[in-house]
Amino acid sequence: MPNPELQHHVMQQVVIITHGDYNDTEDDFYFPSVAGYWCHYYQPVEQDLKQCLEVLTRGEVFAYMVHHIIRQHRVVFIPDHWVIFLGAFLGKWTTIILVKKTLLQRHEQVLTLGSITGIYGLFVLQVYISALVLIPWFLPSILVWFYYSFAIQKYYLR
Repeated sequence: MPNPELQHHVMQQVVIITHGDYNDTEDDFYFPSVAGYWCHYYQPVEQDLKQCLEVLTRGEVFAYMVHHIIRQHRVVFIPDHWVIFLGAFLGKWTTIILVKKTLLQRHEQVLTLGSITGIYGLFVLQVYISALVLIPWFLPSILVWFYYSFAIQKYYLR
């Protein structure tokens, strides 16, 4: 090519050649989970959902995957059990601190724990948006609340 800038631009391109609508082959593949979301978002009727997935060709699925590999758009998953163990430790530590307070401060304790849970949820959401790191939120939060509720029950049963 005579133009070096155009040659450099073409060198960074990816060409994917696939068959379009021929689905009688036996090569199986999985749709990305986002394809179900796209089809549900654009085709909210249940019967159109299957039709939407049939319209999406394998070439489009492969192009989507190649795009994410090239752009290094990878979501990192933090294992659930790591955060659940951390939640168990923090839940026990939190209940030890909160139960030592007087009974009149119970509403403050619930508000404090609720605020901490909400801040943790916003923190996890921000980490996912910013760094594509997916940290479990629901189970560790529920575990902390269970620790707190059991500690309060033991306190009242005395």
